[in-house]
Amino acid sequence: MSIGLDEESPADAIVVKEDAGVVHVTWAFLVIVVLGGLWALHTFVDSTESFVPVDIVGGLLAAIFVAGWIYEGRHPARLEISRASIVQRRRGRKRSVVLERTTGEFTFEIRSELLGEHTTVAPVLVVPDGDGTEIGMSSYDRQKVQQACEALGWHLVPPR
Repeated sequence: MSIGLDEESPADAIVVKEDAGVVHVTWAFLVIVVLGGLWALHTFVDSTESFVPVDIVGGLLAAIFVAGWIYEGRHPARLEISRASIVQRRRGRKRSVVLERTTGEFTFEIRSELLGEHTTVAPVLVVPDGDGTEIGMSSYDRQKVQQACEALGWHLVPPR
C-alpha cells in the first residue's frame, strides 16, 4: 500500500492516519472548558471587580486553542510504517519523527510527565533498543498501528 506517500517514503510503507475524531474532540474540549470557565465566572461570581484581565487572557487562550485546532485539522499526522523504520509525518512540515529498526521489536508504553503540580499520562510507541525517540499515540488507532507493524515483520513486545 503506497497511498499518501511522498518521495521520501519507502515503497513498502503502510500508512496509518491519525484519528481526526480524537483530534477534534480534544481541541473542542479545551475550547469549551475555557469559554465555559469565562461564562461561569460572569454568571456565578458576585463581585464589583473588573473581569477584563481574565476575559483577555481567557479569550487569548481560546483563540490559541482554536488556531491549534484549525492547524491540526489542516495538517493531519500520519505514520508511515516500513520494514526499516516507523516515521511520523505531518502534512506541511519538513520535520518528522523517525523510529529506526534495531531488533525489529516495538512496544506501546505509557509515559507520565510532571507539569507543575500535575502529572499527565500519554501513550507512546517506542523501539525498545532504539535511541529513546517516542511517537505519541493518543490520536492513532493502536490496533491499526499494531497490525501494520506486524504485517511488515515488526514484533510487539511487552513494555519494560
